[in-house]
Amino acid sequence: MEAFVDQVMQERQNHQSFQRLTIDVDRQPDVARRFEVGVVPTILVVDGAEVVRRIEGRVSVPELRRQLSPWLR
Repeated sequence: MEAFVDQVMQERQNHQSFQRLTIDVDRQPDVARRFEVGVVPTILVVDGAEVVRRIEGRVSVPELRRQLSPWLR
């Protein structure tokens, strides 16, 4: 999924708009619990202190683009 996210960000030149953090749920189960991650991969868009979008499981590039469109230039 990281490659898909990179592809979408690069297409729209949004690398500056997002800060991507990758969490290893096995090494940081407290973070996984805090954000209620039950499916890997899970992509969360966090704005301020609020989760504003949750994308669970593997999705296609077009679906990822659609889901992230409100935040893409």
